[in-house]
Amino acid sequence: MNDSVQNNSIQSQAKRALSEQINPILKLHNGFAELAGIQEDVILLRMRGACSSCADISGTLDEVIVPLMLKAVPEAKGVEVLGNVSPELFDFGKKLMGRGIG
Repeated sequence: MNDSVQNNSIQSQAKRALSEQINPILKLHNGFAELAGIQEDVILLRMRGACSSCADISGTLDEVIVPLMLKAVPEAKGVEVLGNVSPELFDFGKKLMGRGIG
């Protein structure tokens, strides 16, 4: 299967898992997850609503989101949650901090 077809398959399965399994659970806590993309067969999610600032999101991720998603999308190599800051801005910030500004 070529990369484009594989990504489309992973994307459609991930969307289905979010709408049918994961988001109904997260909705109980006034939150939800949205698909941000697929990168190298890794499902990228963004947390929204109350989930975006939840102190226990790592527990929810490890105990609920990742197991459900990987069961629903066996072709996926993993699941990652993106922060509210773009990866480019985050990398830029890390570079700035490494230079000892000030």
